[in-house]
Amino acid sequence: MGVVLFVLTQNRLPFGERDTKKLLASQLEKNFKFVKTVSKQLKDLVNEHLNPDPNSRPNMEQVLAHQWFEQEDGEE
Repeated sequence: MGVVLFVLTQNRLPFGERDTKKLLASQLEKNFKFVKTVSKQLKDLVNEHLNPDPNSRPNMEQVLAHQWFEQEDGEE
């Protein structure tokens, strides 16, 4: 879900490596960047989703309660 959210908001994949070992290393190091105009709330939500430890990722209830979803229209 984190990759999908990243692609929808950044219009590109978070990790561009084609080599499996390099891809895994980038994922473990959380080696991805956002465009400058992205809100702190969105960065936080994507960072939570792309956490390399699946046990630490938020569940759907936590995701929907995230402050990014509570923003007013036009606010990012």
